[in-house]
Amino acid sequence: MVEIFIVVAGAIILIPILLFLPSVFPKTVTFLHIFLAVVYFLVGLFLNHYFHWLVAASSIILLAVFTSYLFSRRAERLNSRMAEEEH
Repeated sequence: MVEIFIVVAGAIILIPILLFLPSVFPKTVTFLHIFLAVVYFLVGLFLNHYFHWLVAASSIILLAVFTSYLFSRRAERLNSRMAEEEH
């Protein structure tokens, strides 16, 4: 339960900082990053209650790698589509 309070306090501090700092990402992507971080935290917290911490940490790392792979594939498709439209 203490973890949830720490996350809420951190989010109250982190979200305004992320929104006011200049970023290369649009605001929607910044919100997506924040949302994914919260989801990863909650999944890790859930897994940590039922499994060893090493399993939880490994699962979160694999989830992050899988998500970054999906986003990079989508970015490649968007870039190739934009390159086709230019020609």
